[in-house]
Amino acid sequence: MSESPLQSVRISPRPSQRLLALALAMTLLTIIACTVFILAVWGSTFGASSAPVTTASAPGEQPLVVGIGRTPCGPGEWLAYATVFAQLQADLGRPVVLRYGVDRSNVQAVFETSAVDIAFVPVTSYLDLEGAGLATLVAAPIVDGETRDTAVLVVKADSPYERLEDLRGARVALAEGSLSSQGFVYWLASETGEDPEEFFGAIDLAPSQDANLERVVRGEAEATSVRLSALALWTDGTFRVIESSSEFGMPPVVARTGLEAETIERIRESLTSPATARAIPADSVLDGFVPAESAEYEFSRVLKAILVAARASDAGASP
Repeated sequence: MSESPLQSVRISPRPSQRLLALALAMTLLTIIACTVFILAVWGSTFGASSAPVTTASAPGEQPLVVGIGRTPCGPGEWLAYATVFAQLQADLGRPVVLRYGVDRSNVQAVFETSAVDIAFVPVTSYLDLEGAGLATLVAAPIVDGETRDTAVLVVKADSPYERLEDLRGARVALAEGSLSSQGFVYWLASETGEDPEEFFGAIDLAPSQDANLERVVRGEAEATSVRLSALALWTDGTFRVIESSSEFGMPPVVARTGLEAETIERIRESLTSPATARAIPADSVLDGFVPAESAEYEFSRVLKAILVAARASDAGASP
């Protein structure tokens, strides 16, 4: 129905409408600002090997190079890690440069050549570096309020499987070389005197625990084994834990051998400071950091020994 001249007269917005418009505008600006900041840190993952953290620092200072190998909680938590790196740069008063692609295949080389000063690494990489005398522990993340992790064998919440024995002949998806995935399942099998290659119907090996969780959800595998912290970003009720390990430390931050002790201590103080914890977004599952201790990784060493023995057995069986 067409409007009459009287009906088409403009009515001034009410104060509540103006406030709502202002709030929406501020929210949009905040989202844009956060997106720009994340892209400044994250964008160079594709096509480049490093990126600066873009906050003010003292000119002429030697950059601190941070290797990115394992940041618990995955890419969805990059805003949280961006605030951590920005706080670290501010506390040290020197540039922080992020170097991506540090993983199990090259972590020893980048530490041998001092290509990084500190790095976020998987537990297995930390143990390799420790064994080679190339790195020292600095700190470990607090994930969803927990300072220690466990390995868990999980199935879909509505799965009929209740225990390991129920998975005899089933397909499992494991992260190759991962202590909390392949290592833990092989340990479970060894505890019952079973050969995992014969116990399961099929073992699918992949590089990512997150991808394996997706496979279980899609029904492409009956079970997988992951760090309990890897479930923090999933909705409660998606998975059901049927086996759990002893506790061990979270994937840590380590410093290269030769980095000044004073610098390492300043890095540890920054990561574990209340200021860093307060800077992390409230909805993040990353809650901050605690100092890391070697003794917290004893069960991880047990799992590593299981994998080393399995690889030696496979090598001996090869023609």
